[in-house]
Amino acid sequence: MIKIEKRNDVPMVLYFFTPFIAIILTILGGGIIFYILGFNPIEALKFYFITPISNLYGFSELLLKATPLCLIAIGLSFCFKSNNWNIGAEGQLTFGAIVGGGVALLFYNQEGFYILPLVIIAGAIGGNDLCTYSSSP
Repeated sequence: MIKIEKRNDVPMVLYFFTPFIAIILTILGGGIIFYILGFNPIEALKFYFITPISNLYGFSELLLKATPLCLIAIGLSFCFKSNNWNIGAEGQLTFGAIVGGGVALLFYNQEGFYILPLVIIAGAIGGNDLCTYSSSP
């Protein structure tokens, strides 16, 4: 039977080098995939990583797309810190957007200070995960 055991001591070097090793392996793996597909790996990786942020519009689009993912990451960090598993964060974001958008459409022709907070609350309720299972024994 396989048993998972917690390490007693993890070297600090491992904490420092793990992100760098992950980045290097990702670039190498992506370069190999581009080469197999028949593209120049250097040009393809430049087009993939550098070109989108080479002007202000591209950088603003990057921030626009990264903001919801950062919000997901913050929510998941609380979930994992409390020893809960949650593997449906993207679905929660999508369903929260659908519910919030539906409430916004419900008040389409109306004005009032209460509409924006109502849309935000509806999105939060719609994206709430009611099926979180604890991983603690």
